[in-house]
Amino acid sequence: MTIYRLYRNIEKSIIDFLIEELEEDGWEGVRVEKSFAKAHDGTLPAICVNLEEPDISRIEIGSNQYEEISTVSIRLFCKDDGFRLDLSSWLLEKIMPGIDYYEYIITSGKISGKVLSGKISIQKIISSRKELKNTEGLDEKDKFRHLFQFTCKVN
Repeated sequence: MTIYRLYRNIEKSIIDFLIEELEEDGWEGVRVEKSFAKAHDGTLPAICVNLEEPDISRIEIGSNQYEEISTVSIRLFCKDDGFRLDLSSWLLEKIMPGIDYYEYIITSGKISGKVLSGKISIQKIISSRKELKNTEGLDEKDKFRHLFQFTCKVN
């Protein structure tokens, strides 16, 4: 038995949260993936979640205690511009109050349980925009792609 480490727990907690919230709010057929390739190669609409980079700093000089602020990118792959706008607005509304943070227990390579261990607090929205401006000649899956980025930390 092992557990995922912090970064993987953050990604998985966000993915599980989005799946639950999409279902609860009646968004049918929206896939949530960790891999860009899976999100891009499957059916639309899709959401791709990736922890991009942690910013790690000491809490005080000489201390071994540190704070980690993580940057998370969520890409929305949509069928049209209206859906892109609606989904990005919904996403902002859902994540701003914070997301439950779980530690996932792994047995024989599969998730066998999870323990609520805090809250993922959104620190700052870095970006919420159509990712590609010139979409002429692009694959249909890239024409209405939205980039949503934020920094967060686990409390």
